[in-house]
Amino acid sequence: MSAKLKLSTNHISLKVKDLQESLRFYNQLLQLPIERIIGPKDNPRLIFLKGLELSQIQPDDEWVPPLKTGFFGHIGFEVEDIDAWIKRLEAEGVQFTLRFRDVKFENEKMAVKVSFFLDPSGIPLELVEWRNL
Repeated sequence: MSAKLKLSTNHISLKVKDLQESLRFYNQLLQLPIERIIGPKDNPRLIFLKGLELSQIQPDDEWVPPLKTGFFGHIGFEVEDIDAWIKRLEAEGVQFTLRFRDVKFENEKMAVKVSFFLDPSGIPLELVEWRNL
């Protein structure tokens, strides 16, 4: 089993104060195209634009800084075999902040396996493996 990283960054995640305002800014003003919306159109959980993931800061977000002003969330890398990547990184001593989660988006007929860890400087990174349901 080989752990293969795709050649580009999948996305940068931003937690924002106002999801609709941020969507207007990045989509209309900066002209980043919408690639996928997760959740209902009138109240989405996630909005993926080209190279960017937007999500609303939630009151129960465990790791939200005290100032709820919007902030950098993480850099996501798409992989072909997340299990192989987890094993490879753990063998190198990488500690995961979230080792593995499998999230299904039934309405969108998509699912994603995710893992979160920190780089040596403490920058949050994510591995993602998308699939169709």
